[in-house]
Amino acid sequence: MSKWDVLVEATLESIHVFSIEKQVRIRVTSPWEGKKCYQIVIKGIDKFVLNDMRILNIIDRVNFFGFSKEQEVETANYLFFLLRGRDPKKGELKDSTFLQKLELVRAGKLVLFELEAVCGATFIALSESVSLELLDTI
Repeated sequence: MSKWDVLVEATLESIHVFSIEKQVRIRVTSPWEGKKCYQIVIKGIDKFVLNDMRILNIIDRVNFFGFSKEQEVETANYLFFLLRGRDPKKGELKDSTFLQKLELVRAGKLVLFELEAVCGATFIALSESVSLELLDTI
């Protein structure tokens, strides 16, 4: 079990964007182990997208995209979507700007991260780091 598994079925409570610091902090409440509150800290933001934010936002899963054989195509498609706001068309995955970002992810210099929602907001980010901090218990 990953430390990120505590976020499955967690409620996304708030998102704070710090533009000068290039940082996003997301506060969530986990339904597990006494309803603990966590903060996801995303530092060195290169780009992020948040869609379909609602009053109630429930996390289905946390995805870190990598470059195993199984994930390489999915990683490239998610990165393209994040950078361009749409799925790639044939031949577009050869764009030099896209390939530079892809190489930074491949080298581990940038992290491609997603909070996938079962209800409400989906958050995708390309950043230098992503960490999970325990805040308190309700």
